[in-house]
Amino acid sequence: MPKCLFCRREFEKLTDEHVFQAAIGGKLVVNNATCAQCNNDMSKQYEQEISGRLVHFRRILDIKDRRGKIPTIEITVNVDGQERLATLHGDGKVVLRPRITETTKEGVVETIYENLPENAKEGLRKKAKERGIELIEEPTPGGEVEASFSGDLDFLKSEGMLRFVAKIAYTALALRMGVALAQSDAFEEVREYIKTGGGATPVHLFLNDEFLTHSAHGLHQHSVVVAGRNDKHRVDSVVRLFGGLSYMVTLSTQYQGADFFDTLVYDSQRSEVNKALATHFQSEIVQIETLQADKNTIWDDQRKSGEWFLTFVQNEIQRSIHGKG
Repeated sequence: MPKCLFCRREFEKLTDEHVFQAAIGGKLVVNNATCAQCNNDMSKQYEQEISGRLVHFRRILDIKDRRGKIPTIEITVNVDGQERLATLHGDGKVVLRPRITETTKEGVVETIYENLPENAKEGLRKKAKERGIELIEEPTPGGEVEASFSGDLDFLKSEGMLRFVAKIAYTALALRMGVALAQSDAFEEVREYIKTGGGATPVHLFLNDEFLTHSAHGLHQHSVVVAGRNDKHRVDSVVRLFGGLSYMVTLSTQYQGADFFDTLVYDSQRSEVNKALATHFQSEIVQIETLQADKNTIWDDQRKSGEWFLTFVQNEIQRSIHGKG
């Protein structure tokens, strides 16, 4: 019987495991890989939370979920010089939040209801009729508005995010180098971290401007570089999300097999592996060793990594708007 990729117990039936989770546009899977308990536990412990934190990036890039839908998010819009809360739907429709204002003039109370959904309007009409209150309805014309949305990047070094990234690296290893290798004893520590968060943290956020610039990705691209070295008994991985969030993952420090290296670049908009970009990576082993030794590599600095990434996002959006990317 097949074994679960994470707990290594045998089951008659296992579920497919996404390399890049569906929350970031992933459809690439390791078939028949994960048991129901591991799948449910990891989803509840951190995947659902991180999926929610990444939803704004999915909306920027129009990345669909597994049901083919673009996420709905909360935004701020400017209406006649006033900021209003609104909902941005996947089809691009902006719906303002309902607003109620009440004024009193010469002893007469006037209540103004704005942007009510149809079921609320029906209830209001019924109540007005029952109480004999005059109800005046005026349509509000639609039009273009200036919209913005924001969030924080305080989760980039959270345990949930680090386990999320470790899972990507480990699952990519299983897909590209084989499930049998990934399930070997050499990777027990990273499996335990992915499942429970236990043990030393094998994932580190990093920033290296030269690396990010020379191995250019677009916002819609995720990648995993993985390299195994027998002489150092190590398997290391570089995971890069949305083109600019970069993490180093130590998958094993007890590896004793043959040397190997591989690069996987995935286009989340097209839901396909980008083979052309992989040719830009000359040597995965050299690349990882260079990053680890480079004095210009900044480790675990959430603020600097976040600032670099936000600048990268803004530049990529501007490039897209002006047709340069």
